[in-house]
Amino acid sequence: MKLEEILSTLQKLLDVPVMTRECPDDVALVHILEVVRWSPSAANLQPWEIIVARDVETKEKIVQVTWDSLMRNDPNGRAFWLREAPVVIVLCTDVKRVRARFGSERGLLIAIGDVGGFLLAFRIAAIHEGWTTGIVREFDPEGLRKALGIPRFIEPMALVAIGRREASERQVVDKPTMEVSDFFHNEKW
Repeated sequence: MKLEEILSTLQKLLDVPVMTRECPDDVALVHILEVVRWSPSAANLQPWEIIVARDVETKEKIVQVTWDSLMRNDPNGRAFWLREAPVVIVLCTDVKRVRARFGSERGLLIAIGDVGGFLLAFRIAAIHEGWTTGIVREFDPEGLRKALGIPRFIEPMALVAIGRREASERQVVDKPTMEVSDFFHNEKW
């Protein structure tokens, strides 16, 4: 794969809240997750766990624990568009799995990095299969645990909507806010 192809793929990683009703079935999701299974993780622990929500009531429970993008618990700032997504994946990490290997604080940091790899692999695989995704990271983890019966040692990390992009939806490319020279340090800081 050429660098131009990689850049083109990354530019398609958009949060698209307007999706059609077409829903990826379990076969399609497992196909995408097979790609994700091969993404790197520290000590090959693969700490991710997912809950797949298709049911309207389950998605409503998820929406009710989202916050607005400024992290305020504002009832008017919920991620209401998740209701309309055909599928919402609740991406979690098994904190016990990484803490057993790396300790408490370091384990959580490593798990966060592994979740980033999961999200990137998931979104690229979804694009390759013709799906689009939207991510929400602003939510009440305790409220989500309670709503979905998530155990204490499992940490909810992200909500990922997946569906087909509405054809009429204008594609917007988020441009990076930094230039390479803003974060590139040669030999020392």
